[in-house]
Amino acid sequence: MPTFSHPVLSSALPATSDGMVMTYFSDFYTVKRRDGTRVTCKRKALLKKQGISITVGDFVNLEGNPTDETAWIKEVLPQTSYLGKPKIANVQQVLVVVPWQSPEFSSRQADRLLTKVMLAGFTPHLAFTKIDLATEAEHIEGKTLEQWEDYYREHVGIEVLHSSIYDVDRLASVRTFLAQHAGIWVLAGVSGAGKSSLLNALDERFHLKVNEVSEKLGRGTHTTRHTEILEMQGGILIADAPGFSQLDFSTHLPPEIVHGFPEFINVLHESRCEYEDCLHHNELGCAIKAAVEEGTLLDSRHVHYVEIMLEAKEGEDTALAMSNKKETGGTKRGNQKGRKSVSVVRLNPELRDKNRKTSKQDLKQLEQYIHQQQRLEQDGLDDDDEFLDGDSSLDV
Repeated sequence: MPTFSHPVLSSALPATSDGMVMTYFSDFYTVKRRDGTRVTCKRKALLKKQGISITVGDFVNLEGNPTDETAWIKEVLPQTSYLGKPKIANVQQVLVVVPWQSPEFSSRQADRLLTKVMLAGFTPHLAFTKIDLATEAEHIEGKTLEQWEDYYREHVGIEVLHSSIYDVDRLASVRTFLAQHAGIWVLAGVSGAGKSSLLNALDERFHLKVNEVSEKLGRGTHTTRHTEILEMQGGILIADAPGFSQLDFSTHLPPEIVHGFPEFINVLHESRCEYEDCLHHNELGCAIKAAVEEGTLLDSRHVHYVEIMLEAKEGEDTALAMSNKKETGGTKRGNQKGRKSVSVVRLNPELRDKNRKTSKQDLKQLEQYIHQQQRLEQDGLDDDDEFLDGDSSLDV
């Protein structure tokens, strides 16, 4: 077997894998093979029939002549890790990128990003970009840049970096930090955070497209359209991914959310809530709320926690409501010209709402029954007398 030329990927790539997917565009995958060469691939039809998707970062096996410039992906190996936003597999390190200015730093965005990464099983690192726009006495949300840095480092327990594309020394520090932490990196952040600009500054060979931040909207545009693993000088593998503004927490269980806030866990190790099923929202005897009131925990962190936890609770309630509706089969509506066929699920008749026609029929039957009762009362008959032909019961 030939010697692999990339030490970082060599240590990450399983012995049974031919290579790793570096990028994906329009049904074509670029795979870096074990010998260090790249090959353009397509997915075999069998994988598509089996519903097996391929993600950037996936370890794959190929079919075809090793000397060819094209090949087929015939197998996708189990993922060692997965990050849903940005969508990438088998990375080991995540750098959450947030701007200090242009657009202005938002602790809500930062906390949501950090929480999502932590719930995916990673310990993130935080990078403040565009600090060349910062002034010494500047406060955002009541804190200076250094105060925010201190809180995230000392209380949340993550490493914090400062970067500016115009500061050579800070760029060198970021590059050194990336090299010192083994593994494949991915940058995660909102649009306009400066991820592509930072990568261009770290390695002048990249030439990634960047756009200006909208002054009217106060946010960036989606410059990066697809996820791609790049090879930096010094052997660093780092993925550039599209930015985003919304994160979905509806698939998480409410009790899980607290694990995205490490300082909350530290408090719970020292103090216990009065109730074992406490969600640290508005329950009595909550140790987290007490720590917030004492100033041990940052109030904004608790606000963001509650927001995320309630999103998870809403998702849980929706899933429970859907599970209570039993399916009794389905049908396909005809394929009209220019439209795809649509599958329609039939629900258990007992759980269906009555349609308008049935409701009108029931109402008419009820009115007839009332009129009959009134006539019987006038004639002096008792309710138990037999006065109706057939069943007099109503389903209303």
